[in-house]
Amino acid sequence: MAFALRRSHPEILPSNREIQQEIARLRATVDTLQKMIEEKNAQIAALRAELDITKARLLQLEAIENRKDRVLLAVLGTDEALQVDLSVLRGVANRTGMRLTRLMPVTKTSLDTYLSRHRAQGRPVRYVHFAVHSGPNGLQFADGIADGLWLSEVLADVDVVLMACCQSDAIGDLIGVVDTVVSMREDVRHSDAASFAGAFWTAIGEGETPEAAYDKALRTVPRVSEFAELHI
Repeated sequence: MAFALRRSHPEILPSNREIQQEIARLRATVDTLQKMIEEKNAQIAALRAELDITKARLLQLEAIENRKDRVLLAVLGTDEALQVDLSVLRGVANRTGMRLTRLMPVTKTSLDTYLSRHRAQGRPVRYVHFAVHSGPNGLQFADGIADGLWLSEVLADVDVVLMACCQSDAIGDLIGVVDTVVSMREDVRHSDAASFAGAFWTAIGEGETPEAAYDKALRTVPRVSEFAELHI
């Protein structure tokens, strides 16, 4: 009280003992506050470490979840020569982490059933690769021709389609329900179409946009630039 009184009346000077007592009290307060700061800093560091661990785990789980959604469906015909696509797409899956699945030989029923099942599960298939014989009227499945109208209904939730099929550009024009369709305008060597497909799907799996993937595939296999068509 005496020291407080003197602080309010500076003309009354404190004694040395009072000054030492006040200094000791202030030092004790400083020490206490410093300890509190150190404890808070330790708590903050622990929380930051926990936050970093949580973020890393979240990214890991999101990567797993995204991988589950990155299904590349290979739709294959009965011709043995078409199965070279399957080998190429296996390489794509190994490089990118995309999950490759196949329908071989494909029928309209099997394709419709597979896409409908994934759609009902809330995981619609986004990427579809066709390696079948085709013509202006449609794609040749084991149970008949899949024309543009039927494909538009079945592929409703698909984002990207690549038709490594001869003369498939007319069908590509008819399935506007799909955001991006890559087709072949004329007859093309199947080895060239498969190489183009490998480059295209690898770029998609690495996060490129469909347009950028298309351009990259053309640069990788320039022979196909005379045949490939981009429908967006």
